[in-house]
Amino acid sequence: MLSCAFFGHRDYQYGGYRDKLEKTIKYLIDKGVTEFYSGNRGAFDRLCAHTVWNLKEEYPQIKNILVLSYLPEKFKLSEWYDDAVYLLDKRVPPKYAISHTNRKLAQTVNYIIVGVEHKFGGAWSVYQYAKNITILLLT
Repeated sequence: MLSCAFFGHRDYQYGGYRDKLEKTIKYLIDKGVTEFYSGNRGAFDRLCAHTVWNLKEEYPQIKNILVLSYLPEKFKLSEWYDDAVYLLDKRVPPKYAISHTNRKLAQTVNYIIVGVEHKFGGAWSVYQYAKNITILLLT
C-alpha cells in the first residue's frame, strides 16, 4: 500500500496552490497511492485534507488519515477523515511532539508533498530530513 504525507507552513496563504495540489494528488493516486496523511495543524494541512476529502467521490479507494501529535483524552474525528493515527512508540514532551511525529511520519510514507516558502520552521526541517523520500514540491 503506497502512502503520502503533507508538510507545509502553518500560517502561509496556500490558496493559489489549490489546482496544483489537486493535480499532484491525482498524479499520486494514478501511481497507486491510497493513503494520505496530514496533521490538521495549519493552513497547508487543512488545504491538503480538504482536497483529499473532495477527491474521495472520484477516487473512493483513497483514505484521508489524521496524524495526531498528542494523545487526546477526548477526541471526535472530523468528517474529512477516515481514520486517525498516533505514530510514536511513547509519549514525548509536548515541546517535541510535533517534530518527533513529523520525522516518524516521513520515515513511514512513500511520498511527501511539501509546501514551503521559507527555509525555517517545522515544514522546512522535515523537508530537509526526508531527502531519501520522493518529494513533490508545491511552491
